[in-house]
Amino acid sequence: MEPDLATKLQKVVLSEKEKGGVQLKEDDVNSSLDDCRLSLIGKVYGEKRANLNGLKATVGAIWTTKESFNVRGIGNNLFQFLFKSEEDRDRILDGKTWSFDGQYILLKKWEPDQTSFYEDEEKIKIWVQIHHVPLHWLTEET
Repeated sequence: MEPDLATKLQKVVLSEKEKGGVQLKEDDVNSSLDDCRLSLIGKVYGEKRANLNGLKATVGAIWTTKESFNVRGIGNNLFQFLFKSEEDRDRILDGKTWSFDGQYILLKKWEPDQTSFYEDEEKIKIWVQIHHVPLHWLTEET
């Protein structure tokens, strides 16, 4: 943490009400969990910052789903795609490698208590197109 910010935070004084914390209702938490169970977390990999409205418009046009879905930003180039059915969610997840504005969108099912994106992943599937490959290299193995 930057020294200036640390100094400022040390000067913060909470009111008695703020010291009491926040109480969440179990019904609210369960409702949020239900919404998240049908969601995907997506990270846009690239040097450019992804625009939420542009991303919504793009995936809305290319992802054909039976029901509407919602997109919300949850971090730097990190998004949550909220679906209404497992079928739609899984079809998008199992589909091809998706891209937005020339950058890959990597998707993962939402998991409870997930704190970072792809924290346990070592490999990421991507699709590559190579031109002018000699015909004798075009086999099922290659």
